[in-house]
Amino acid sequence: MASNDTSKFEFLSAKVILNPFKQPRPKGGFHYPEYTDESFEDPRLKEREQRGVEYQLRETTQILSEKTLKEENEVFLKVYTKANPSEMEVKSILDALKANVVAYIDIKQHGMLISGSLQKLEQLSNKDTPKYLTEKVRIIKSITKEEQIEDEILNISGIKMLIFSIIPNLDTIKNKIYISILQNFFSKNNCKMYGEEFQKFGFILADATSEIINELIQKSTFIFKVNLIPDGVAQEIRESTSKPASKNSNNSQILSNPYLPKVVLMDSGVNDIPSLHPILLERSAYIFQDLDDEHDNNGHGTPIANLIAFGENGKSPSANIISYKIWSSAERTFASRGLIRGIEEYANKTRLFVTSIGIPQMPPHLMVMLDRLIQSKNVCLVASGGNLDFPEIKECLTQGGTYPDYLRGFPVTPPANTPNVIAIGSIAKKISSRYQSIAPINGISPHSRCGTGAYDLFECKKPQLVEHGGNVNIIDGSLNLNSDDVGVNTVNKSGQSVSLTGSSFSSPLFIRKLIDLERVYRNRISNIETMLAISYLSCTNDISNCAGYGESKSFTHTDHNSTVYLAEGTIGFTQVGDDTMTTPINDIIIYVPPSVTEIKFCLTHSDDFNKSVIPTLETYFDVKAKKMGNTSLIPPENQEELNSKTNVKMLTYKFDSKSMESMWTFSIRPRVTHAILTEDKRNISARFGCAILLTGKSDRKSLKPLTQEIIENREKFSA
Repeated sequence: MASNDTSKFEFLSAKVILNPFKQPRPKGGFHYPEYTDESFEDPRLKEREQRGVEYQLRETTQILSEKTLKEENEVFLKVYTKANPSEMEVKSILDALKANVVAYIDIKQHGMLISGSLQKLEQLSNKDTPKYLTEKVRIIKSITKEEQIEDEILNISGIKMLIFSIIPNLDTIKNKIYISILQNFFSKNNCKMYGEEFQKFGFILADATSEIINELIQKSTFIFKVNLIPDGVAQEIRESTSKPASKNSNNSQILSNPYLPKVVLMDSGVNDIPSLHPILLERSAYIFQDLDDEHDNNGHGTPIANLIAFGENGKSPSANIISYKIWSSAERTFASRGLIRGIEEYANKTRLFVTSIGIPQMPPHLMVMLDRLIQSKNVCLVASGGNLDFPEIKECLTQGGTYPDYLRGFPVTPPANTPNVIAIGSIAKKISSRYQSIAPINGISPHSRCGTGAYDLFECKKPQLVEHGGNVNIIDGSLNLNSDDVGVNTVNKSGQSVSLTGSSFSSPLFIRKLIDLERVYRNRISNIETMLAISYLSCTNDISNCAGYGESKSFTHTDHNSTVYLAEGTIGFTQVGDDTMTTPINDIIIYVPPSVTEIKFCLTHSDDFNKSVIPTLETYFDVKAKKMGNTSLIPPENQEELNSKTNVKMLTYKFDSKSMESMWTFSIRPRVTHAILTEDKRNISARFGCAILLTGKSDRKSLKPLTQEIIENREKFSA
C-alpha cells in the first residue's frame, strides 16, 4: 500500500450485478442445520421435559387462561423442539398452536418465543395431544416470573422506579396496543410513568411497589423483563422531567473548521476546555443536568474527545465533536438506554459514534435493540472492548497464567460484544525504562479483553481491531503493577497533559481512521460497511489472536504500486415459488492488470433480521472467485476462511507463477447461521461493503501507476 512515490490515487468502483440463480425447490421443505439434543442446563427445564408434552400443554394453558391483561385471544409462550426437525415439522407445530414465531431464543435447543392463540391451546389441551407434538416438542411453557424479574425486585420496600419491557419484536401496531394496556394498568394504580420517548422501543419507566409488580406479572401475558433502576439514576430521571433538557450549543462560536466530519461521543461528558472549545459543537445529555465530565480527577470523556480531535500529538483538529453524556458516577448500568437515545437523536447529523463506557450488566434484549438501531440507521458505533484491572492481572500471573494467554478468559464487555458494534482492543506502544513492562512494543496490552463471551457470534472476532492503549509494568517481586510512562498521551478534564492507560483510549484513535475516510469520500461511500471493509483491509496483524484483524492504518488513497476497488449494495435472501427457489447472488467484477501479484478481498456486512432476543450473528456470506477463461473456482490462500461464519470475510489470492491478469468475478451469496423459517428468511436483507486491494510487483516502478493502468483498460469491463 505504501511506497516512496508521492502520487496518490482515489479508490475505484467495481462493477456489481445481480445474478439470480434458479433451481428446483427441494421436496419436503428446507431442513435445519444438524444438531444433537443437548441436555438443558436449567434443572427446571430438565424436570419439565421429563413430565411430557401433554402435561406441559395442559399446565401452560391453565396458567395463560387465568391471565386478564392481554390483547384479545393472543398469548405468548416458549417452545423448544427436539433435534433436527424439518421446516415442515416446525410449521406443523406452529399451525397446531395457531402461532407465529416472535423470536428465536436458543439456537442449540431450537427454542422459539411464539405468539399463539389461547383458544387453540384450550382446544388442544382438552383432547389427546397430536402425535407430532409429543414426538417433536421437548418443552412448551409460559414465560415464568423467574425469567421476568430478579428476586431483589420482589423484595423491594416502598416505591421504586423500574423499567417494564414488553415482548420484543412486535410490529408497531401491536407494540402500541400492549404499551397502552400497560399505561392503563399503571394509571389505575396511580403509578407515575417516565421516558415516553422509549415507548416506541417497547418499554416504560414507572414507579411501582412490589405488590403492584406482582399483580402485573400475575395478570399479564406480555411482560418480558422488569429491571430495577438504581436510586441515583432514578433521582436524575425524576429531576429531568421537571426541568428542560440540558443542552449547550456552540453555534454562536466561530468553529475552527465547520466542514470537518462530526463525531458523537457518548461517554461521561466533556469539559469545555480551551483546546476543545472551537470544535465542541454541542454538549447534551440523556438524563443528566450536569454536562461536565465528572469521572475521577483526569476525567474520561474529555481525554477521549481530545484523542478524537488531535490524536496523541496532533495540533490541528480532525473532527467536530458532539458530546452526549450517558454516564454518571451515580450508576453506569443505565447508560445502555443513553446509547440508544443518542443514536436516535444524532443519526441524522453523522454516522460516526464512539463510546468507551463499558456496561457489564447491559440486558441482552437491549444489546439486540442497540445492534438493530445501528444497522437500521447505517451508522458505526465504535466501543472500547474493556479492560482487566490490576488485581485481575496480578491474580492471573500469580496463579500461573502466562501473558497473553490469560486474556482469553476475559471476553469483551457490553456493548462491544454485539455483531454490529466495532470493539477496539489495546496494544502497547511503549515500554518502561524503569520497570519490567509485561507487553513488548506492538504487543497486545496486558489489560485488553479478548473473545466474544457467551453469545452466538460464531467465528466473529472480538475485538475486531486494536489501537494504542498503553502497557502495564511489574514494579517488584510481589507482582505489584503500575502503568507509569507507558500510557496514551492526551489531556485531562482540566486541559493538562497526562498519560492514561486502557482500551477506553484506543477507541478514539481508531475512529480517527473513519474520520479520514469520511473527510475524503463523504456521501460517495453509502454503506458504513464499506468504510469498515477499507479499515480491515488496511490492517497488519502480527500481534496475537486477541488483536482481531490487527491495527488499522489511515488509508484514503493508494500509491503507484497498488489500487483499491470498492463495491457496496444490499442483497435479499432466497425467494420461494411453487416449484423453484431463486437465490440472489451479487457478482463483483474487476479488471486485474498483468503486474498484480496479490489480491486481498474484504467483505463486511450487516443484516436486518429482527427476531432475536440475544446478540447473535444471523447471517454470513459465501464467496466464490472465478477468473475469466477458467471454469473452476479459484481458492484463496486462506481457504479455512471460506466457510467461516462471520460478518467479515477476509480472503487473499496469489499465484505462484501464472499471471493474475483477467476479469475476475467474486460471487457473493448470503446464508443464515442457524435454523430460520423460510417465511422469516425471505424478509431478511443484508447490506454489504466490499474493498479489494490489488498489489503490484515491487519492480514495476518504470510502469504506469496501477490505478492509471486500470482506468486505461476500462473497455475490458464491457467484455
